[in-house]
Amino acid sequence: MNIQKSQKLYSYAKINLFFNIVSKRQDNYHQIESVMQTIDLRDEILIKNTFKGIIIKCDDS
Repeated sequence: MNIQKSQKLYSYAKINLFFNIVSKRQDNYHQIESVMQTIDLRDEILIKNTFKGIIIKCDDS
């Protein structure tokens, strides 16, 4: 059996060019209008399978 020990994911940034809260919905979320653009800026997320429990590390670079 081949168990994957790590996985690398990327979380890309976006810029809201327009954002408007229209109203509050009955489910307590808000109805919005938005125009956004993704940009070439991202966070790298590395998930590792370890026996030490959940560990979160952040690189400030």
